[in-house]
Amino acid sequence: MLQDVVDVLAERFPGDSGDLWDAFEVLSKNKVKTYDRLAKLTDQQWHRINVPIGALRAFFGLMERKYRKNLKKLSRHQPHKK
Repeated sequence: MLQDVVDVLAERFPGDSGDLWDAFEVLSKNKVKTYDRLAKLTDQQWHRINVPIGALRAFFGLMERKYRKNLKKLSRHQPHKK
């Protein structure tokens, strides 16, 4: 659930915890309640929702780390061409 993600991010970025919880409320009102839905938001949707910049940085940082982690997993399973 998105609340679990915000809990972790608020601990990691205490200076942005207020923005993160504000963003959580806005996202919840817009039916974005899971990490998967959060990751699928378009730039236009982010702009329309008007999430505070500190929360955006934290969310995008998390998504980037998950993307890189998944990319590493995929690259380990791909046969290397010579």
